[in-house]
Amino acid sequence: GTENANVTMHFQLPPGSSADPYTFSLPAGTRTSVHLDTLPGLSGTDVSTWVDADKPVVAERAMYFNYEGKSGGHCSLGALYEPPVIPETTKVLSQEEINLLDGVEDVGDKRVITFTGGNATLQELEAGDVILSDSPDAPQGFLYKIVSVNRGGGKTILTVTSTGLEEAIWRGNISLAGAVAATSGAGNSSSDAFNAASLLHFDKTLNVNQRIGTASNYVQLTGSLGISADLDFSIDIDYTPPSVSWTIKYKWGIPYIVPTDVTPPSAEVKSVAFGASFTQQASIDLAVHGDLSVDEFVMTVPGTKIDLPRIKFMAGPVPVWLTPYIQAAVGADGEIHMGITAGVTQTATISAGCSYNSASGWSTNKNLSNHFEIRPPTPTGTISHSDFTLSCGPQVGILLYDVVGPYINLMPGERVTLDPNPANASYPLWAVYASLVGDIGVKFGIEVGIYKWTWTLWLVNVHYRVFEWNLLLAKKVWLYSIVPSAGAVGSEVTLNGVNFGDSRENDSYVSFGNTPATEYTAWSDSQIKCKVPQGVSGTVGVTVTHIFHDWNILGNHIRISDTSNAMPFTATGGGGGGTVGELLGNGDFSQGLSGWTIWDQGGSLYHGTNLVEIVDPTSTAYAHFYRRCPEKDGGAAGIIQDLSAQPAGGLRLSARIRCDYQRGGAIAGSNPAWYPEGAVIFRIYYVKSDGSTGEWYHGFY
Repeated sequence: GTENANVTMHFQLPPGSSADPYTFSLPAGTRTSVHLDTLPGLSGTDVSTWVDADKPVVAERAMYFNYEGKSGGHCSLGALYEPPVIPETTKVLSQEEINLLDGVEDVGDKRVITFTGGNATLQELEAGDVILSDSPDAPQGFLYKIVSVNRGGGKTILTVTSTGLEEAIWRGNISLAGAVAATSGAGNSSSDAFNAASLLHFDKTLNVNQRIGTASNYVQLTGSLGISADLDFSIDIDYTPPSVSWTIKYKWGIPYIVPTDVTPPSAEVKSVAFGASFTQQASIDLAVHGDLSVDEFVMTVPGTKIDLPRIKFMAGPVPVWLTPYIQAAVGADGEIHMGITAGVTQTATISAGCSYNSASGWSTNKNLSNHFEIRPPTPTGTISHSDFTLSCGPQVGILLYDVVGPYINLMPGERVTLDPNPANASYPLWAVYASLVGDIGVKFGIEVGIYKWTWTLWLVNVHYRVFEWNLLLAKKVWLYSIVPSAGAVGSEVTLNGVNFGDSRENDSYVSFGNTPATEYTAWSDSQIKCKVPQGVSGTVGVTVTHIFHDWNILGNHIRISDTSNAMPFTATGGGGGGTVGELLGNGDFSQGLSGWTIWDQGGSLYHGTNLVEIVDPTSTAYAHFYRRCPEKDGGAAGIIQDLSAQPAGGLRLSARIRCDYQRGGAIAGSNPAWYPEGAVIFRIYYVKSDGSTGEWYHGFY
């Protein structure tokens, strides 16, 4: 410009921080840069800047950075502040007028408001005016358009109809920002309580005890919803009221006027933003009784609605009242044909929102992370096919003048399917799913009347299903058969059933008694093949455990699994004992060398001088073998035990050995039955089925 400008920069910082304004003179036709990091209180913090000047100026924000060796930056122009435009027909009633309020009565589709007496403000009211109040004592929804005014008997009587904020404020921006605590019932707080924060925040627990259905056929939901939430909301609108041109006409020489060239009202929504972020802990138990079939519905739970303190904004001289609220809601969908109890606990972090600007239109955003714990369904009555979803969650919104506004429904729920079990009628085959349905909407509308014309303008009326999500939590696992039902350790068995899983996810497993199988050759949803593990003996119960989810959430280990019914299996043969002592007498040397025969091969020079002794019999005893004969003398020492066992299907040999010292000798390689001198060798002699003698050996060196 051609004139010097005095510029003041105001700064908005995060809650709890502040910085003084910065003022400077900008010479005509010049530009200057202000480095915010160099100003007091602005180094190392987030900041928004409002630029105010007594002459027209252009403001832009430039940012520069160096990231991983790459330099860059961006620049954005500041937005021009547009002051609110308030029509002359907007009348703000103060606390003085509200103190004169005598009564409010609904008559048909109108409302009659009576004031005792009348001060100057009340005397000036006329038909067509829009009234509202800056008093927290004004009745909820105090935003009206006057249809008629009657005065007399010391009273001022207004007949009014509902209207929209757009008739009271032709141009303006409403923005919710703040922190306020939840209260039970309507609050009366002014805006002073939240000015320092950036979002509306609250923490609240809602208790739920709601029955859906009739006295004999119903679903009962009980539990609690713990919610920590942040809300933000803003709307920016331009509104042009209707106008009428009048023409004078004559009839019988008498002039009268008629309306011509009617211009309808118009409104432009520049921008809308509404969002909510939740951290939610929901624990709900359900009990089903009887026979129900319901279409999808959601209902709010009576007695759970909590109005947060009303918040007042000033758009110029006009007060705008916002009432945030939270309320529990429950929903049901599907068919239920049996009695059952079940439950689910969900911990979730959810954000959802929608926004609009006149250039790009509407958009939504969403984010979800959650985990669950379930209480499996338990039948309490006759079992038949059922598939139903029960949900319970918060409805959160913001009411303008306690009437209408943006809202969000987040309904976490539990879907349960049940079918009769052909193997056991007392235990249904169930499946439990976690569900989340999220709806978000913004609705603002006005009805405008002038002369004999009326218009309805829906400035904003949108609804979005931002979440429709299901996750299988668990299914009932059932084992029908084991083939064969008896076998040796190490033999393969086939398990048939349902809901094992398409693969062995999360290390799901088969247990033989308390011993899990470790070798699996096949795994599908209806069949598993595995080998009988070591350590199984006698008749044991075999089960399948399907681990559906295995989460580690902030250090908390959460596992959702189901274990099948048990079926008997008999481990046959001598190999099933799991310890060598079951075949070998004194196999753990706890009784020294009792039951064993010392074998001393000797050598050409030192025959009979090799040593076998038991070391540390009071702890973990072990046999110590020591060859005294020198190199090239080929002497060895050992222990032997004769057995009269007939193992069926397999034989297990196990030992713990340690070699402290070893020297090779000339005999190495001269006979494949011998290892180099100093090796430890195991040998088993056995009788084959044809009566001949066989030998098995294995060496360690």
